[in-house]
Amino acid sequence: METKSKRPFGVSFLGWFNAVGGALIMLAAPVKPGPAAAILFVAGLISVVLGVGLLRLRGWARLLAIICYALGILGGFVPLNPIRIIVPALFLVYLCTPQIGAVFADRPSPKSMAEKPVSKTDQKAA
Repeated sequence: METKSKRPFGVSFLGWFNAVGGALIMLAAPVKPGPAAAILFVAGLISVVLGVGLLRLRGWARLLAIICYALGILGGFVPLNPIRIIVPALFLVYLCTPQIGAVFADRPSPKSMAEKPVSKTDQKAA
């Protein structure tokens, strides 16, 4: 019997934080005039996809989150805003811990899940 991998609370928090935050950004995007609305909408969409990927423990979502939070840290310097530096830095450090990396690495890929395991009766027939 296989045991299901439990998602850590921090990953769940970041997943929901991104998914809900992205949805709110998408809803607020039409309020901004001009091209800013399109940029906000796309940023919100990326955040929703990222959140869902984190909740499903997808490796690409962890990598995308690391990139987004690193860019968020850089964005906190212009104009200088300590909160916009500290919060993404904490998220980034958390996602880069070996324990969290292992959670995402332990998840089987869809390709390996699709491969049918060979039973002993199939081996004898071959």
